[in-house]
Amino acid sequence: MPPDQVFLRSILSAGCIESLRLNPVRLDGPPLGHVFTDLPMARISILSMIVEQDRPRDIVSIQEKNNVRAILKLLSSSLTTLEISGNIVEFPTLAETHWPQLKTLRMTDRIPDGTVIPLPIVVAHMPLLKSLSYDFIASVEFQQRAIFCGEYSVGTSFFAFPKLECLSISNVQPGDLLVEQLPTSLKVLRVCALRYAFPGWQVDYSRAVHYPYTPLNAPETLRWLDATKSLQDLAELALTTEDAPWPMLLNTIASACPRLRKLELEKAKFEENIEKSPYRLNDFLGPLSLLPHLSHLRFTYEFGYHDTGMSASKLTGEFLAA
Repeated sequence: MPPDQVFLRSILSAGCIESLRLNPVRLDGPPLGHVFTDLPMARISILSMIVEQDRPRDIVSIQEKNNVRAILKLLSSSLTTLEISGNIVEFPTLAETHWPQLKTLRMTDRIPDGTVIPLPIVVAHMPLLKSLSYDFIASVEFQQRAIFCGEYSVGTSFFAFPKLECLSISNVQPGDLLVEQLPTSLKVLRVCALRYAFPGWQVDYSRAVHYPYTPLNAPETLRWLDATKSLQDLAELALTTEDAPWPMLLNTIASACPRLRKLELEKAKFEENIEKSPYRLNDFLGPLSLLPHLSHLRFTYEFGYHDTGMSASKLTGEFLAA
């Protein structure tokens, strides 16, 4: 049920509330904007509004988005952190609002309905933005194809955000020009492919959908890695690829990002792999040695039935040394 106005008012009336988390949330009830307007002492700087995965079917979506728009416009001047489900907000709401203090924006769950606005335009009024996450989960509902920086994005550029340090994006489509507009200030880059993954529940992501499950194929992987060469301060990198990590990929990563401290590589639908890996674990140790600053390494994929060729203690020791 939508949050009770009396309950919300009683919390905010304390006047010292800086963080408000409505998780899971449903906001298609009576408007709540006046609750914040009537309580000027409540200066919210952190706002989180996340929906549950299986939402009730009787939600009035238009009413909910109108209510969310009103709340965001009232709080935009004080927010430093916004975490919100794409189910309850539209890109124009974010793009048309001024966010003078916002440093962290994280969008989750479904990609917003309606027009997909180029990402640089969505954040154009967020001058202090340091961390941006488009952590949308692959959709099985047909709409338009989602390109965040296409040829129509002329005149907009991420290079206008010199403070941006962290960029996380999920299911980026081949040909998206976002890869060509990475701010050189980035320290963290995550190009992943998120999906619902519950045991026993299979979703057909091969259908023609507007936000399909899209791990990086080999050419796109190399394209993104080539772009990281200009990111001199990059310390963390995460990629979801169609293929399992291979030694030459690590060589390319080491060449492009020699200062990495954290590396995460995931094979798409790794749990479905039944093929025997052509590589032994120790095939990766040489390339890993080219990353002298690496302190965190995560491979997410199935090797299948395969002899590692080394004892567990030796494997652990060599990986730690790398």
